[in-house]
Amino acid sequence: MPTVFIDTNIFFLYHKGINVFEELRFLIPGNLKLTVSSGVLYELKSLNKNETKLIFKIIKAYEEKGQLDIIESDNYVDEWLINYTNNLEEDQKKDFIVCTNDFELKQKLKNKKIRIISPKSSGHLEFV
Repeated sequence: MPTVFIDTNIFFLYHKGINVFEELRFLIPGNLKLTVSSGVLYELKSLNKNETKLIFKIIKAYEEKGQLDIIESDNYVDEWLINYTNNLEEDQKKDFIVCTNDFELKQKLKNKKIRIISPKSSGHLEFV
């Protein structure tokens, strides 16, 4: 079952009317494990509460439905994510996908052969 890690910046697509979770389920049909880290939540908490209020409601709703897992991490999400992917076996890498809009992070993950999903100008999420 594929695991999709959702980076902090992706959640702000909700303010543009893009339902990230629905987009991911459309893009990857079948069983799917959606994941964020505690570091992502920490980053969101450090931002403007008016901008993150909706995001936290959505995260809580999906977590309560059992459709989103929160895993422990440190507060430096990009660094933690690179280290996390370093510890994945080759067969695990094919089922681990990162959803991000961070250019530098995408470059680092591509070098590690981690699949990436990112927003496109069409307003939809796509594999890059």
